[in-house]
Amino acid sequence: MLIGFLSDAHGNPFGLVSCYSRLRSEGAERICFLGDAVGYWPHSTAVLKELMSLEVPCIMGNHDAMLLGLLPIPEEKEKTYRLKPAALSVSATTKRMMTDEWPLKRELIFDGKRILLVHGRPTNPLEGYLYEKDLALPGEPDAFDVIAMGHTHHAFVKHERKVLWLNAGSCGLPRDIGYMASCMLYDSVLHSARILRVEMDTESLLASCTLGSVAPEVIECLDRNAKHKLKHSPP
Repeated sequence: MLIGFLSDAHGNPFGLVSCYSRLRSEGAERICFLGDAVGYWPHSTAVLKELMSLEVPCIMGNHDAMLLGLLPIPEEKEKTYRLKPAALSVSATTKRMMTDEWPLKRELIFDGKRILLVHGRPTNPLEGYLYEKDLALPGEPDAFDVIAMGHTHHAFVKHERKVLWLNAGSCGLPRDIGYMASCMLYDSVLHSARILRVEMDTESLLASCTLGSVAPEVIECLDRNAKHKLKHSPP
């Protein structure tokens, strides 16, 4: 089974749809979303509609939880997060759906491989960070063959403690290569994964945003590592 993972769309439907299409073109038979549909970019409602229309199974991210009132929005970060306007734009029906149908974790089994989906990390599904250089903590589940995550906006694949750790990065606001949305393709037969990069239509994205609707530091992320030589699959 080829399984695609998307994460951290953050109000950017351009990156979400591009990565979804790339995963399908690579043969993904099932695609899951690892949280944070909302915040930062101003099109949270459009992202949520795309996820529902595409019938993508989702888990809860910390920004989703803040939009729903399940976590507090840090006042000092709201100028960047832009979650309060997003919360006003998302319908009550959609919020109920997210609350009822987006768990903190999902478990999948394909070809005998046990796969755990979390947004942050196993011991802190909403807010825990795990970067490629970080080690698994005592108590983090090693009963799984694969742990798929997002949250850091940095994509990676690594083996540790007989577990394949996958971070899909971000399809909406990558922080490693700013203009290259990322997603992950996992092969449960070969037990291998690869990061896919998709060049974002940054002009259309920026043109779709009204003046002042996006924080300057979010826009600046698009230029991050623009000259970086890709080590993974070509766009």
